[in-house]
Amino acid sequence: SSSYLNQLLDNYQLRLANNVKEAEVYQKVNTTSFLTLKMKAVIDWLDLRFTVDPNLCIFYKDPKARSYIKAFITRNTGTRHYIAKDESQITQDGMSFTIRLHDVQNKKDLKKITDLLQKQYGAKIELMMVEAIELSFDLYGGDSSAVVIKLHKAMQYPQTARLFRVYKTKGTQRDIPESMQELYDLLQGGYNIGVGDHRYDEFCVRLYFKRTDKGGQPLSQKQHRARIEITLKKSIFDNETVDRNILNLSQLIKFGFKKMQFTKLSKRATYKEKDVYYTRVKPFGEEHASIMVNRHKRVLLNAIATNGAFNEAKRLAVKALAQKF
Repeated sequence: SSSYLNQLLDNYQLRLANNVKEAEVYQKVNTTSFLTLKMKAVIDWLDLRFTVDPNLCIFYKDPKARSYIKAFITRNTGTRHYIAKDESQITQDGMSFTIRLHDVQNKKDLKKITDLLQKQYGAKIELMMVEAIELSFDLYGGDSSAVVIKLHKAMQYPQTARLFRVYKTKGTQRDIPESMQELYDLLQGGYNIGVGDHRYDEFCVRLYFKRTDKGGQPLSQKQHRARIEITLKKSIFDNETVDRNILNLSQLIKFGFKKMQFTKLSKRATYKEKDVYYTRVKPFGEEHASIMVNRHKRVLLNAIATNGAFNEAKRLAVKALAQKF
């Protein structure tokens, strides 16, 4: 019947439209070159642990001691953004406190805080330690949602990485779709890709299309970017005997960003492997139990290779950040 024929034609049109849409996303993801994008490395926040001198900080045992210290720092820096409202908890342990510092962009920003803690509370700088740090790598230009997909496919996730998911708000968490179009639409709609649990894991990753600033203020089009963040707990540094003293921050930055390495499709990839790589979303760069290939240990799949050029460009952006400290 004609209605059946029309139905078939409609379905065909729809499939065609979806295929065209999907092909457009393949194009954006697969032809984007990381090296054509502007790159910037930043510290999102760091948790600083300091120990007070009980002769100078006589209220250290007071249940409100944390609030007093927080108020003092906010008052003296004149900027609330050092300690974001929702994460402003200064946690306490005896005479030691841990404070989360946001937007520390250089040595001067940091010195403002450490000097205050030293003068007011007798906290010795040589005893100030970084308990955790969140490092971000921003890529400006291109189609940011496509760049986020490309970053996820290229990221060399450690073997221990778990809880791969997309989420937007509470209760929206789900598995990362393998369809590029589906993931692209989610990212455009404000979803994040997340890996790991901040409460328990020493290494967590978040990728998203950044178009708002703190407090949800929209950023100008020029400031839109693809962002990948890694959150590192102190055990990551301690396991490799990296000194966590705040005076060693430039080295901590370099070491931390080494945990963010990227891969690409290898020349060894078969036709089938290439097809999967170009058309699906998977954490292709994830490390696996090491296998011996020609007497060399390999942790990457045979179809995947290290992305030397991109890793080097990232290293230079990280060096520029480390030099500010």
